[in-house]
Amino acid sequence: MRGSQRRRVRQRRRALLGFVAGVSATALLAGGGSAWALWTASTQGTSTARTNAVTVAVAAHGLDASYTNEHSTFVHTGSFTVTNTSGTSGTVGATVSGGGSLAAGLPIRIWPASTGPCTAPPPPGATSGRWDSAAAPAVTGVAPAAAVTYCVRTEISVDTRNAISTPTGAMATHPVITASLTTAGWSAKTATVAVTQSTQGIYPLAGSGWLPHGVARWFTVRAGASPSVCLDVKGGRNDPGTPLLAFSCGPVSNQAFELVPVATGNDYLVTLRPANALQTRAAVDPVTQQQLTAAAALGGATGAEPAAQRWYVQRVPGNRWSFVSALDGRCLTLPGTSTEDPTHTGPCTGSNVALELRREPVTFAASAQEVTVSWGIAPGNAVIFNLQTRPAGAHEWSNQVTNTGPGARTFTFSTAGFSPGTHELRISDFGGGTIYGDMTMTVDGSGRATAGSGFG
Repeated sequence: MRGSQRRRVRQRRRALLGFVAGVSATALLAGGGSAWALWTASTQGTSTARTNAVTVAVAAHGLDASYTNEHSTFVHTGSFTVTNTSGTSGTVGATVSGGGSLAAGLPIRIWPASTGPCTAPPPPGATSGRWDSAAAPAVTGVAPAAAVTYCVRTEISVDTRNAISTPTGAMATHPVITASLTTAGWSAKTATVAVTQSTQGIYPLAGSGWLPHGVARWFTVRAGASPSVCLDVKGGRNDPGTPLLAFSCGPVSNQAFELVPVATGNDYLVTLRPANALQTRAAVDPVTQQQLTAAAALGGATGAEPAAQRWYVQRVPGNRWSFVSALDGRCLTLPGTSTEDPTHTGPCTGSNVALELRREPVTFAASAQEVTVSWGIAPGNAVIFNLQTRPAGAHEWSNQVTNTGPGARTFTFSTAGFSPGTHELRISDFGGGTIYGDMTMTVDGSGRATAGSGFG
């Protein structure tokens, strides 16, 4: 090949290479930020655009909690912190998930601490949920190395505490908090932390019908571990403020308590009315906030008693019961030994809160035209009781027997002259208040009586 021809070939090759390089560069520019571009072998280069890794971290602070019946445990506040551990800003969020009835029964509120301190009430923007499912408000523009603290408040109402009860009195759940960080162009990154929520001493409330209807509702309240020890109004006194204590059981009126439902159809909330001091109720002492006294009945009518005189009844394993004060959620305790010291309320997790209830029945016996009604307690010396009757549907009661003192446990009267048919009976106190009611008997044409309802 002649020299001139070789020169022309070399010139064409250089032109071609320049054209290819120009096309490649143009394509890179036209890509507008492509992460990489492939050049021809003659350019000898590779370009890579790099972005910092996106990561997030989460930590919990004081979120583990144990709930008892005590009202002071019904509100628990803790927090968790989500940290942007990456090199780019993003949006932080979090979700809560858990399983089981406890998680579903624990309501929570979540809010960023930047919108309100964790010690304050939840602000308007706080989200609501439960430990089984909840979401935290998202926070945008979280810079690298910055952290977002979320407040979490669990708040149980007394009226809904049965939702977290269990026949064993205790259960636990371990919800998981999943924190997330989202940045532009990257999928969300997450981190998790688990917390523990548990209960102790929260048993189911006594269901409807556990308290007998149509019969006597007077009971002795006995220590579950030692049923020979009873709740006792000290010395049989009937003045308000008399301490209640644990004392050896006997057939005495200051150890008999009528369980009176606070509202019709609501048997699990009751007052305890001692037979020797009918104008009082077993109550938490307002001064000590723990000792029990026979306090003057306040409010005038059933349903208006103060919280210190109201008791929630829990069903405890072993056919036992516990009485939870509506005032503060502490339980009535009875030690297993007799003592002159006032009894008190205590945590519902103790061994002295499982109590035995023995109903004191009213019995009916008839012979010819004579009826004897008896009950199992002996009133104090100064107590007056009347046995009264009336024809069914009548308005006025007639006194048949008035008894005073220890002998007041038995009432004997004649049914001669009673009209045939059904008659109602009741035992009333000196002020006309009913001690035992809802009793009936049927009298035939010869004056002989047979028991109806309400006895036993």
